[in-house]
Amino acid sequence: PPTTDGWKLLRCYGHILAEILAKDLKAAWFSADGNDGLWSMQLPWKTFVFPLGKVYKTASQRDSLVTYYDALLEDKLRYSGR
Repeated sequence: PPTTDGWKLLRCYGHILAEILAKDLKAAWFSADGNDGLWSMQLPWKTFVFPLGKVYKTASQRDSLVTYYDALLEDKLRYSGR
């Protein structure tokens, strides 16, 4: 598990991801109660995302946030009919 400073850094990255999702994909906070790893945002096409939890999971499993973002972007293009 991350150190105290590691958790702070992960939270910062999670909030940056949330801002990007809000700006680029029009995500809106849906639930921000309780554990911030479970905070969720909803995209206009009703997909739920968990930005802070996703950053933690990505870091712990060495996944790619770029791949995740690209998949959400593809969903947006399908939703918008392009």
